[in-house]
Parts: sequence; structure tokens; C-alpha cells
Amino acid sequence: MKTHFAMLCMMLVAFACSGCASVLTARGPLKSELVDGEASAGDFSHYEYSYHILRDTIYLEEVPMCMEEREKIRVMQKKPRGFYLMILEMPLFGLGLVDMIYTNTIVEKSRREIPLTTYETGNAIECGEIGPAENITLVVLNYREGIEKSAKTDKNGKVELQAVLPDDLSGYIFLRIHLDKKPALSFYHTYYAE
Repeated sequence: MKTHFAMLCMMLVAFACSGCASVLTARGPLKSELVDGEASAGDFSHYEYSYHILRDTIYLEEVPMCMEEREKIRVMQKKPRGFYLMILEMPLFGLGLVDMIYTNTIVEKSRREIPLTTYETGNAIECGEIGPAENITLVVLNYREGIEKSAKTDKNGKVELQAVLPDDLSGYIFLRIHLDKKPALSFYHTYYAE
């Protein structure tokens, strides 16, 4: 008789506990937090330049850069509760597993995202296609040889050094080349004059 009573009590406890975690989660409040959304390109900022040299011909390319924008989002979602009750329910007919799945479903369905604002991060990101840098002035320097020449790129972003440099040069000439208005973009090239 005592064993039947103990079994009946265990079954009542099992049925009373089953679903406790999902009920606690469903009745719990939404937890709120601010998160950053995806990055997107904002307003145009400037061009960045890249180059390559092939047989004493400079090819200059420009990359359009825009200010990076991010969206600030308020995410509200219920947090799972009653995790320890789910563990207690597991040995009793596997009811805790069903409760755990149902609790996770409640958490996922409760998720709300509210976009608040968009702001600039201060970072520049690529926002267009790379193309030839047309009509950009390059300065070619070699103080030892007394060379300080300017040259503009053509519609293909190309400058031929042979057309820019004087004809009376011979041997290897070490050149420093930079953009006219932006000396930060500078590079060196060894030119062989015959």
C-alpha cells in the first residue's frame, strides 16, 4: 500500500512539475538590450588610391569610400527560466525534454527588434566600383638628378614615365612618386634610362 502511495505521489509531482519552466518563461518579463545592427554605406567621403607599375608605366586606380553607418536596435526577448526544474523533470518520463523544447520556442517567439537610430561610426568603407583614376596629378621627384616633374593620368589612369622624364638621363634612377595634393600616398620606383 505504501509503494502504491509513493508511486502515486511521484506521478503527481511529475505532472505538477511538467511545464513549469515553460510557464515561468512565458510569464516572465521581456529583457531589453541595445545592440548594433548591420553596417551600411552612408554618404560619399573621399577616394583612396592604389597603383601598380608595369614596364615603367604607372596605373592609378581610385576606390570610392563612404562613411560607415550602423543602426542601433533595441532587442527585447524573454529569458529562459526554470532550468533546474527541467533537469528534475528529465528522469520522470522525459517530460523535461518537451518542456525544454517548448521553453526555447517561447523565447524565440518573444523576440522583438525595434530600430532606434542610425549613426555614423567614423570609419570609411568601400562603396563603389574601383576604376581608373582619371586626370589626377602625380609628382615625380629625384633631387639628386634635379627632377621634379608633374604628370596627369589619362582616362585609363595611366602615366608613362618615359614621356615625363628628361631624355638626357642614363642608368638607374631612383624616383619618389606621390599625389600632388596628397603626399601621404607615395611610392618609389627604380627607372632604367638607356
